[in-house]
Amino acid sequence: MDQIFVPEQQNTQTQHRLLLLGERQGKKSPEGVEKSLGLNDSGSTWSNFWRGFGWNIADKNKPSHNITHNGPSKRVARNIFSVLPGDTQWISCILVSRWDNISGPRVEHVWSGTETLGEDNLMSVSRQTLCGELAREDTDENASVESKFHLLPEIGYCFTSFVFTAPYGQNAASSRFSLSIVVRMKLYQKYLMLHNIVEDRMLQLVSQLQTLLVKDWSTAINVFSVQLQPFVTKMEDVFHSSLPPPLLSRTFVHHPSQYTPEFISRVVTSHLQTHGSTIIIGSDPERINTFIDSLCMFNISWNERHRSSHCRSPSTFIPDLAIQGVVTTTISEEEVIQSMLPSTVVDLNTFIVKQTPPFHEYNILRKNYLRSQLDSRDKSLQENPWKAQELFRVVKTGAPLVDKLLGELYGCPTYLRTPFLVQSVKLLVRKAIQLIRYVQAEIERSHVRQLEANTVKKIRVHMDLGQESDFYLLLGIAEKLFPGIYVMLAGDPAFFIELQFIELFESF
Repeated sequence: MDQIFVPEQQNTQTQHRLLLLGERQGKKSPEGVEKSLGLNDSGSTWSNFWRGFGWNIADKNKPSHNITHNGPSKRVARNIFSVLPGDTQWISCILVSRWDNISGPRVEHVWSGTETLGEDNLMSVSRQTLCGELAREDTDENASVESKFHLLPEIGYCFTSFVFTAPYGQNAASSRFSLSIVVRMKLYQKYLMLHNIVEDRMLQLVSQLQTLLVKDWSTAINVFSVQLQPFVTKMEDVFHSSLPPPLLSRTFVHHPSQYTPEFISRVVTSHLQTHGSTIIIGSDPERINTFIDSLCMFNISWNERHRSSHCRSPSTFIPDLAIQGVVTTTISEEEVIQSMLPSTVVDLNTFIVKQTPPFHEYNILRKNYLRSQLDSRDKSLQENPWKAQELFRVVKTGAPLVDKLLGELYGCPTYLRTPFLVQSVKLLVRKAIQLIRYVQAEIERSHVRQLEANTVKKIRVHMDLGQESDFYLLLGIAEKLFPGIYVMLAGDPAFFIELQFIELFESF
């Protein structure tokens, strides 16, 4: 670089103003900056000065657009784009970004879905995600993953990002990364219905990407691209799932003769206990679809209808659908455990109703499964060694609340059954809200996070929930309205296991 000469008549303040204007007015010619400062000195002195900032002035009479700026290179390289594996109609792209201490946020790789985003939009996503990480001191690779949801209507996109820490190459220092999924703003309302599912699946992808980055950055992206395909395929099925309005004349609400009241009671009881998540299996697709239309009338939210599906072709199980039908005679534990919520499995061939453990126990089993799955991929094992001990439990009887509801339902004239069922489901929701308010009052009074057994027993007596089936049925509804109430009342299994270990060690 040539030596920079500053005219002697210019003081330090003028030099500072020149520096600021030279940095901020990249599109403005040096002559324009000189005029804005009231300087009119011509000759090689100013040429040498501007050359110090990276501007090459060969002739002052040339137009300003010919002045070249030798600034930093672009932060989005041309060779980082690839096609998102799988066929998607709603994911615009998925991208990985990294914070660079010199140049700031950088886009490391982009998987284009329905469209190819421009460099400005990609950098907007990266900046919104990573610029807030500038002052973060936590660089531990085991630090928790932080999720962020952004709306950028000015560019027409919304996106969910997950910020995590990983080494940038083998034996390299840790850096802050983000994995983002970008969706068009016009799909915003539909996306919100599936946000929790997308977040859960993306967290699994982040764990896989972290493991790959620790090994080798050069191969991590290629391996991760293969792991994206099942994510895209399953999320595409969930996004486009929806049930049409049911034909009420074909449901068991109007014609229960093909099923016994005892069987219907067991199905509805287990369906509400497992938060409205049920899988119908059998050999007759039409019979399965009719049962799905009947069962969806007991769901408390219309969003659950948009996350339900009739039998598909080919018939496969899709995790996290509220109600779905699968033409098969059996379904594996490894498939069911992938869902975020407990599930009910109804076999229309054998009339057997099974369900997974309650919500607080199911969460522990699912975490163990996901951890084992991640370890098996890290060790390049062909199969996940995880095995659940009695994941399914047979439901033998229905809840008294459901028996009473169905008895009154079938006692009504046919044309009154649908409105009566709607009001009955609302009454169950109100009873669940009453349970929530009671628990909140006890929590505030006792200043604890988990109620004692005597307090829970008192609540059940006051609300006439003596039967376990009624209690867990209302808990299944209340958990959807007030997340966390399940652990408050039923307890945290992990905490009980810890207490057992403490008591065991103290006994020696």
